[in-house]
Amino acid sequence: FVKDLQIIDAYVFITYNSENWSEVHAGVLAGFINNYSGISNINIHADVSISSQTNDFITYAGLLAGRSEYASLDRIATKGSVEAKENVGGIVGYMQYSTLKYAYTNANFSSIYNGGGIIGGVHNSQISFVYSRSVFTATTFQFHRGGIAGETYSSTFTHVFNQSRSLQENRYLRAVDGGNYYNSTNWKSNVYAVANGTNY
Repeated sequence: FVKDLQIIDAYVFITYNSENWSEVHAGVLAGFINNYSGISNINIHADVSISSQTNDFITYAGLLAGRSEYASLDRIATKGSVEAKENVGGIVGYMQYSTLKYAYTNANFSSIYNGGGIIGGVHNSQISFVYSRSVFTATTFQFHRGGIAGETYSSTFTHVFNQSRSLQENRYLRAVDGGNYYNSTNWKSNVYAVANGTNY
C-alpha cells in the first residue's frame, strides 16, 4: 500500500531499441501496479516518455503508472506530459480489473493508439469522480482518443467531468471515451464533458 506521497519535477524517459522485449511500461510511481495494490493520496508533477526506433512492442505510459491490474487507486492528482506509441494516459496508461476514484489530471498526452486524458485503455474497471483538463498534442494518430479514456471495454464511468481538448483543431477528440473494444457495453452516469468531439 502506498499513500500520502508528492513527487515534483520528475522525468522518466525511456529510449528503447531492442527487439527482445514485447512490452515497455513507464510511470513515475511505477511501471506496473498489480497484485491488489492500494495507491492513495498521490500528487505528481512530471514528464514521461517512451521512444524507440522500432514499433514491434506494446507501450504503457502514464504519469502515475504505465499499467495497473487488480489495483485500487484513489485521490490521485497529476500534471505534466506523457508520450508513447500506445496506451497513454494522464494518470494510467492501461487499467484492467481496477478502480480509480477522486482523481484529477492536467496533462499533455500524445499517442498513435489508445490515448486518454486520464487512462489510455480501460478494461473491466470502474472510474468515478474524476476530472480531466488534458490536451491531446499528437499530430499523427490512428484511433481511440478520448478526454477521459482511449479504448474502453466493459467498464463503468460515473461522476466524470472532462474539459480536455485537442491541440490541433482538425484532430478529433471524443469527449469521454475514444471507442469501445469489440462493441462492448460501458456504463456511464453523471457525465459532464466538453471536447472537440460531440460523441459521449
